[in-house]
Amino acid sequence: MLTQSTTQTANSPWPVDQPATANAEPLLADEIHVWRTDLDRASAEVKFPYLSDDEWSKAQRFQQELHRNRFIAGRALLRVTLSRYLCCKPAEIVFLYNEWGRPSIAGGLEFNLAHSENEFLLGISRQPIGVDIEKIRAIEEVHLVARTVFSPEELTAWSLLPEGEQLPAFYKIWTRKEALLKALGRGITEHCPCISVLFTEPIPKLPPGLSDIQWKVQDLEISTGLAGAVATPIHSPCVSVENCVY
Repeated sequence: MLTQSTTQTANSPWPVDQPATANAEPLLADEIHVWRTDLDRASAEVKFPYLSDDEWSKAQRFQQELHRNRFIAGRALLRVTLSRYLCCKPAEIVFLYNEWGRPSIAGGLEFNLAHSENEFLLGISRQPIGVDIEKIRAIEEVHLVARTVFSPEELTAWSLLPEGEQLPAFYKIWTRKEALLKALGRGITEHCPCISVLFTEPIPKLPPGLSDIQWKVQDLEISTGLAGAVATPIHSPCVSVENCVY
C-alpha cells in the first residue's frame, strides 16, 4: 500500500536510487514519446515519494485503496518521466491547471496523460498533444451511446460496418475523439458530437471557431484488447511507444 509517509517535497533530499538527471531526455520537434505502464504493478513494486501535498490530499479522497494507489502511481510516474526531460527532481515540478482540470507545465514541454483502469498512458511532445487509451469491452446499448457521442458523419460510417467490426471501431472513434478534445483543452461532453474523427481519415473535421490549427489524429498500436490514439498538430509525427522506466 502506498501511504503519505513517503511524501517528498521539492526541498527534500533526493533518494539515493533516484539521482537527478544530468542530461535531458532528447525530444526532437517532430517526435512524440508515448509512455505506458500497468499502474497496479507499478504501485506494488515501487514506493513513490514525489507527490505534492495537494496530490496527496486528492489521493486520500479516493474511497477504494485500489483507485487511490493507481492515482498515486500515475501522478508519481508523470513526475518521474517529466523530470527526465526537464533535468529536475520529480518533486520540483509545478503543475498549472485550466478550467477543465488539464495539467500543464512551463518550459516548452507539452504532455497529456490518460488511463483506463490499470492502464496508464503519457504522451510528451514539443507541440500541443492529446492522448487516450481505453480497454475494449462490450458496451450495453452501444448504438444508443454512439448516437449520443458521434457526429452524424461518424454515426453513418460506423452504422454501415458489419456488426462484428462495430465494437472495435467504436473505441477507435472514441479514443481519437477524446485525444483530440484533450489536445484542444476542451470539455469532452460539450464538444464531443461536434467533431468528426473518422477511422479512415487522419485529419479531423472541426466546427468553425473551435481551432485555427490543422490537427492530425493517429491510432496507437498498443496491445490486443486496447485502443489508443494521439492528436497533434505535427504534420508527420514520429511516434514511439515505450514502457515507463521507474
